[in-house]
Amino acid sequence: METVAESTARLIVNRASLKMKHQAITTMINRLRKSRPKTACA
Repeated sequence: METVAESTARLIVNRASLKMKHQAITTMINRLRKSRPKTACA
């Protein structure tokens, strides 16, 4: 596989949604953290 371009992203969570759906959002964040490639900067 060849790298075509580097990319970054940010996850924005509404504070009210975080309070109301804390478990679902933190579960999703943890899954995203586990799935991202390990790099020297991260």
